[in-house]
Amino acid sequence: MFHHYPPLSLPQLKQMNLKSGRVYQVLDGTDEGIHYPSITRVLGAKPKPQLEAWKRRVGHQEAQRVSQAASGRGTKLHALVEQYVGNNTVDTIEPHVFELWQHLVPWLDAHITGVYGQECDLYSRKLEIAGRTDMIATVDGALAIVDFKQANRPKKEEYIGDYYLQGCFYAAALYEHTDMLCEKIVIPIASPQGLQVFVTTPNEHFGKLRERIAEYHKYLTLHTHL
Repeated sequence: MFHHYPPLSLPQLKQMNLKSGRVYQVLDGTDEGIHYPSITRVLGAKPKPQLEAWKRRVGHQEAQRVSQAASGRGTKLHALVEQYVGNNTVDTIEPHVFELWQHLVPWLDAHITGVYGQECDLYSRKLEIAGRTDMIATVDGALAIVDFKQANRPKKEEYIGDYYLQGCFYAAALYEHTDMLCEKIVIPIASPQGLQVFVTTPNEHFGKLRERIAEYHKYLTLHTHL
């Protein structure tokens, strides 16, 4: 059984998937009615030449098939984590998800020592972005943003920079709303080969996060005037 702290007082957001990308509308408080772009939209605006090269190599249909399969598997894995950590009965696990789940469960049992919330809405008035973090928890006794990922094969750390920036945003937004200082960003990545857990601190990435937000606004301005 996982220990759950009293619920945090966090904003309520409405997710909206527009043609231009995902945004969140603030539903309460002094910022009610304001729309903010999602952190994934902001980070996704930067060109990814390696990804585009892969799409060209395998073809549009195959790339779409792989992406949809990965998205579906990731959604199911996240739902299992939410049920399990929420001390609820876990659904029947499909084989292609179980090959990831079996690696993740021992880590959850060994390292999650308390849970503040799962699927938590957050936004930052200062950074003007929003998002939804997988988990706010104590990991090995330290307050952490935990963002679960899945992959077809193990990841090299140099390829997960955006995951760190995503976690950094969540940590900054959490502090803005609660004054709680996150000590860690924890990124568990499950693949059929096993589990990798990458750990960093928010302070290491805040400067880069601000740079990427500025790049996003520059990109948006450029393409708005094309």
